[in-house]
Amino acid sequence: MKLAKLVVFVLVAAAAVTISGSWLGETGIRGSLIGLSIAVVLSIASFVMVKQAQRNNARAHLFVMGGVVVSIAVIMLSLIGLSNVAADLGQPAGLTALACYLTYRALEVFEVNRVQKVKHGEGNV
Repeated sequence: MKLAKLVVFVLVAAAAVTISGSWLGETGIRGSLIGLSIAVVLSIASFVMVKQAQRNNARAHLFVMGGVVVSIAVIMLSLIGLSNVAADLGQPAGLTALACYLTYRALEVFEVNRVQKVKHGEGNV
């Protein structure tokens, strides 16, 4: 499952870079690579939070849910700061950061559902 998550994440990132590149040319590619770096950093932070929540109690799960809100706020603040520096990079960076981060979170939800089904004896999904 971890390899499948990585493959899907890379495919979404490649699609976002391709769309941005065809939309705005070199500027789109640069902006989307900046957005990809934002999404990767937030995905790593999310991964660490989820691993901590799996080891700890239910309070940690609330911390993870709050982390999602904080991550979206970090994306927005990063893009606002980026648009103040280079306005033409904001749109492709936003597209890529949001697409990649939401893809990562969706894949995380699918993995949790799969693990829960296996734990409850609903078969190997």
